[in-house]
Amino acid sequence: MKPVKTGYTPYILRILVILASLPLLSCSLLEKKPAVLWTDSPELLIAVELFNAQKRGYLLEAHYSEQPSRDLNQAIVDKKPLPSLVIGRGLRSPQLAEQFMPLDYLFGDMVFSRDSFYPGLLQAGMRGGKQLYLPLSFNLMLILEKKGGAALRNLREHERTIRQEVISLAEIRRQSLPGGEARPAGAGILGFSPRWPDEDFLFQWVQLKQADFHEPEGVELRGKNTGNRILAWREEALVQALEELREYTAKVNGSAAEEDSFFFSYLFAPGYKNVESGRILYSAMDSTEFFALPPATRAKFDFHYLMEEDRLAVLEGIRYAAIPRQARSRAAAEAFLSWFFTPENQEALLEASRSLRLSETSFGIAGGFSSLQIVTQTIFPRFYDDLANRLPPAEGVIASKPLPTSWESLYRAVVLPWLKDEAARDPGSGEKESLNVRLESFLDRNPGFR
Repeated sequence: MKPVKTGYTPYILRILVILASLPLLSCSLLEKKPAVLWTDSPELLIAVELFNAQKRGYLLEAHYSEQPSRDLNQAIVDKKPLPSLVIGRGLRSPQLAEQFMPLDYLFGDMVFSRDSFYPGLLQAGMRGGKQLYLPLSFNLMLILEKKGGAALRNLREHERTIRQEVISLAEIRRQSLPGGEARPAGAGILGFSPRWPDEDFLFQWVQLKQADFHEPEGVELRGKNTGNRILAWREEALVQALEELREYTAKVNGSAAEEDSFFFSYLFAPGYKNVESGRILYSAMDSTEFFALPPATRAKFDFHYLMEEDRLAVLEGIRYAAIPRQARSRAAAEAFLSWFFTPENQEALLEASRSLRLSETSFGIAGGFSSLQIVTQTIFPRFYDDLANRLPPAEGVIASKPLPTSWESLYRAVVLPWLKDEAARDPGSGEKESLNVRLESFLDRNPGFR
């Protein structure tokens, strides 16, 4: 396994060590030149080995890439050979779309069916009426609460109005109001703050409220503001979502200052630990992080999928597969996709991850729920007992619009700090600084992002 970019994490090194001990390929790569896969998912290295071991007449060699979209773009600029297949996050950028070939021809009885996938994920992989990308895996924002606590008992009393597997901010608010059974007055307990301990909740909330952060294209690029040429959003929806969060803080927790005082006084551990101790009723957590916890730890909690207006909080790091137009050994890439999107082979991959103890540090298929509905709904519960009778509603699994390839940097340096500042303002205090102004200031200091 060769890296596109050097610098492996301990987890990736562990996978490479495990693979080196498996007599799956030994000398086979010397017999014929393999096709090449670039991926940011270390777990797919195992899938490649399983695929190659079946001797289907094709060989695939996996190269780890921290950011496949960036490395692919650089290879195009440098006029270097492109991989046969690329799988990772960030591939749906409009800047890269023309580099990939349509994959509609892969659907059919002889390969796989569109009905096998979560419709919202498959639809997000289309451009111009063509299927350029195939979804592999996704993750969701979870809301954790202590198993058997007062909040859960109250929730069950209201099952006629809310499904047990999902929860809205309105329900979190109802349970978090002081003075009730779940949160007695003067008990040194706080229900939930949208601002911590998982700050990513802020972004997921505004996205659920249709802020619609995305990479602009077409008519949007005609604007004079250079920031808007890099990142676009729905201003009115963003402002309204933040107003709701500030109102939540004022009504439920008194003020942002009171929230912060409680945080610095009591919360010294990860969010789920604070739920376990009873200091807070709820905590937000990424599904891939939750399911990587030891089973004995997960058994202490009930979890719900964050949902607003029939839409789940689907995290932005959805992994997609695509075949470059200039790809060599295209037949091998097609053969791997046909093999991978088979429930039986994904079950074998889950079993291999469990037997190699990789499931102790990584979740599911390619680091998340499978994009194949039958795998997530019927096979995952056999490997994760927590998912029995608590599966994500298929109709709510909807991907947001593509984000720019520089999104991670823009998010950590600009968007998240601005959201934190705005969420901490007192209601009615007036806007301090618009996101546009904050973004322009960042771009002036970092012109390489323009």
